[in-house]
Amino acid sequence: MANKIFKSVFAIALSVVLFSACNNNPKQDKEQEGVKISAILSLTGNGATLGNYAKEGLELAVEEKNAAGGLLGKKIILDITDSKSEPKEGVNLAQKIFAASDKPLLLYCQLSAISLAVKPVSEQNKQMMFALSGADNLLQGTNYTFRNWLPPLEAGKALTKFMKDSLNITEYGILYANSEFARSMK
Repeated sequence: MANKIFKSVFAIALSVVLFSACNNNPKQDKEQEGVKISAILSLTGNGATLGNYAKEGLELAVEEKNAAGGLLGKKIILDITDSKSEPKEGVNLAQKIFAASDKPLLLYCQLSAISLAVKPVSEQNKQMMFALSGADNLLQGTNYTFRNWLPPLEAGKALTKFMKDSLNITEYGILYANSEFARSMK
């Protein structure tokens, strides 16, 4: 299980680095000494375990990429902040990140509740956001938001197929939390 989590976090981190290569603003590149990637993670609160895995994976990926010469010949600068697993805090952090003079080329955001709350800020600022979110409605009405998670319907179908084919379970009940992600998965 830990190996799967590590592989997932590594894949996310690698995706973040690759997406940051899509910079089409050479003026911004010249103004900063590196390629900035900001991440709003849940380092404390209910999502802390996943947030700390993501932090370690992002740091490892950036360290390896920088050791190999960086991205487009520039050092990757990783800016990690803690949403405390609270959507309002995520929005406050996103507003600060986008108000800074050294805006990131990419914002990575974690957890459905945080990503959904931050999405309007990212869209309004025309800043690319890459989200670890399974909420059905994350990608509705977006131009700058991308998801790195299975769509909930696909995840639900796979789980149902596994329960039927591998465990011979044909009847079951569903208990779920009252959150956007849980409702999407239901």
